[in-house]
Amino acid sequence: MKNYLRIIGLLLIPIINNAQIKDSISTDLKSLYLEYQLYQTVDSNLKCELLMNKALYLKSKGQFNEACEHLQRAKNYQKTTTFNLQYELALNLYLAYRYGEAYNIYNDLSDSLKILNPNSQTLWLLLNLETQSFETTKDRIKILTSGSNDIEIEKLPISYTYKSPVKAKKLSSFIPGLGQLYTGNTLKGIMSFSLNAGALILGAYEMLNGCYIAGTFAGIYPFLRFYNGGKNLSYHLAIDYNESKERKIKAQYQKVILKANK
Repeated sequence: MKNYLRIIGLLLIPIINNAQIKDSISTDLKSLYLEYQLYQTVDSNLKCELLMNKALYLKSKGQFNEACEHLQRAKNYQKTTTFNLQYELALNLYLAYRYGEAYNIYNDLSDSLKILNPNSQTLWLLLNLETQSFETTKDRIKILTSGSNDIEIEKLPISYTYKSPVKAKKLSSFIPGLGQLYTGNTLKGIMSFSLNAGALILGAYEMLNGCYIAGTFAGIYPFLRFYNGGKNLSYHLAIDYNESKERKIKAQYQKVILKANK
């Protein structure tokens, strides 16, 4: 019976492996087929169309950087770069988190093209959100949405209380835990102060009693580690605080942008 089960198992292995790699093979084959068609034609317009199709296919697979490469290739075959090509290139750059490059491409377009349709307008506002100040983005939302959702737009914040990482580190250098309190991490601040104070007191107590080695390794050394660690922690907590605030504000803007351009 066991031998039969082993045989069945061996027969199933190729089937399972084929199911797992089927998608990747089909993806590669389609890309190769499009590339083959590209090199089979000498017509510039057809080459551009094939590269656009390949870029759209790669975008559907989440391969945004690769899609950008093919869209850049497509530009070489166009005497005049079309809006559709510019839009797709900017969109893929945005999806690849290359916001500055995408903004520069879109910024070169005329104002009428930037708001040609809801998708174009949405992308333009999202690029502003990632590259410009909140105040500038808010003003552009007001202009482009023609007064729709006025109440929600007015509620959008244009700034937040910035926490300086350098200041947070300096505060923890002055008094351990103070930098954490500055960034709003009260519990971490109290713990940092307590650990530093406890280690310092223990070290001083041991040394006053003549136990210099114990005082060094049980008190002074841990204190120095806690002290330096607390300074670095304060620095990174300030960065995390600022990033968290930015993400929350951007989420509010994205909600309004997407709602206005439905």
